Amino acid sequence: MTKNNHCCIKNVLALVVIAIVLIGLASCNARGDVNYNNFDTKLFYSNYKQDANIDAGKKAAVYGERIYYLGAEDGNQGVYSMTADGKDIRMEFAAEDVRKLQIMDNGIYYSGYIGMSKNSNGEFRSFQLKFHSAHEGDKSDVLVDQDENGIWDFYINKYGYTIIDAHSEIWGGRPTLSTYVVGDNGKIRSQDFNEIFHEKDLGTKGTTTSLYSLGELLFTADQFRTDDFTFQSNDTSVFSKNKNVMLMGGDAVFDNSPNVYMIRSENERGLIFSINNEVLLLSGDKYTVTAAKQIEGEASIRFLLDLGDTAYLICDKKDGRQAIYSLDLDTLESTVIKECAKNERVLWLDSGKAVTVKDKTVTIWSIQNGQLSENRTIDLKENIVQKEYKTDVAGNWLFVYKFNNDTNRDELAYKLQIGD
Repeated sequence: MTKNNHCCIKNVLALVVIAIVLIGLASCNARGDVNYNNFDTKLFYSNYKQDANIDAGKKAAVYGERIYYLGAEDGNQGVYSMTADGKDIRMEFAAEDVRKLQIMDNGIYYSGYIGMSKNSNGEFRSFQLKFHSAHEGDKSDVLVDQDENGIWDFYINKYGYTIIDAHSEIWGGRPTLSTYVVGDNGKIRSQDFNEIFHEKDLGTKGTTTSLYSLGELLFTADQFRTDDFTFQSNDTSVFSKNKNVMLMGGDAVFDNSPNVYMIRSENERGLIFSINNEVLLLSGDKYTVTAAKQIEGEASIRFLLDLGDTAYLICDKKDGRQAIYSLDLDTLESTVIKECAKNERVLWLDSGKAVTVKDKTVTIWSIQNGQLSENRTIDLKENIVQKEYKTDVAGNWLFVYKFNNDTNRDELAYKLQIGD
């Protein structure tokens, strides 16, 4: 071996050693970052729903003639209920905080705060899936394994499936969501899902996704881990064909929804998907793409409301502003119907109204024939477009929550009537 060869080998080995050291340092620096555990004051966000009267929500939901929500009307934090007009307020049970609740005939299921836990980044707030029985005398009970303390989202359908989103760490301590389904006999195995297509590039973004079905449920994901039967990463969307709503997915806190495939709706034309600023229509038994179009203005789709012949979209624009679009579902042509100011955010959108906030003013807009007109305004004491605030809607009520660093929980700041 020549002297030059020896030098080359030494140089290569030196570069390999340096690369390993740099990777190790990057990993060490990433770990221990407490910001990775911050899900509560990371950013301002609104929980967009395709139905204000659905039985589930982040902080508020509707069941029967009552609205259920996290509050503290009598001075005690817990889940309360009231009639649709805001009367007959009563406390259902005490709860420090909830990240999701769902109301069913037998009681209230919720992701409830249980205290602080630790991972490589430090302390984080732990939540477990709990149940409060509708029958007096029955106690609340933890539903899932005591070791699962990162419940971010869930949904229970009437066929006995419990879909769970739990956050965990990946390389470098960064958080990710893992989605799995639990049945009567534990986690549903990969072979029990029907794979409709695998790692298919549907649009023009060069991004692939896979589509699975389980009964009336549809799942999109790019990776299904067969070792623990979970959909890994933040890209999973879960859609109910029976309810025609996206049950889970696109959570702004994990910030991946515009860049991955989301199932938004289904009508006689087929399934409506979105990715970034593109809308796609998938038709037939194999859900092949029959139409695709980009939203004008390079605006990433955050929410889609299917109205039959048209749809309304809430989009995030590149300059940080939001906009509301009208979308023709036959041609997929889009039109801006409201351009928000830079410090203005859309809090709610349905077939007849939009709700926005700018500075200290909430504005309720009427929508007719794709045109917005101001209906009324509500004055607030402070600007809520700040990272410690979040909103949810149930019935004709807007609930605004603020994270309290002293009590270490979300607390109800405003309960606003947004109906006519």
